[in-house]
Amino acid sequence: MTTSDDPEIARLADDPAHKDVKVFATDAIVSVIMAAPRSAMGWDIVINKVDGRLFLDKRHGSPIDFVSCNETGNDFMSEDPDPRGMPKPPPKKVPQKGRHPP
Repeated sequence: MTTSDDPEIARLADDPAHKDVKVFATDAIVSVIMAAPRSAMGWDIVINKVDGRLFLDKRHGSPIDFVSCNETGNDFMSEDPDPRGMPKPPPKKVPQKGRHPP
């Protein structure tokens, strides 16, 4: 789920007690930003400015939705090489039970 669609973040953004908060993001988006210096895969974040506040969203179909293994390791995707020298297939999207399409 992206930040703009998260009902809990919407509730917090509307709460007068949090009127001074200027940036909103989900845990998935924050973790991508934190891992960015070592990330070997690309990612895509959209920043929406609404009433002077920033909402960090992921783009639909963004690589943030994909499972990666050892992405920030020193030997990114070096395990289990294909004996024919073929590139590995791209990571598969994580299934989310009960998720409604946007």
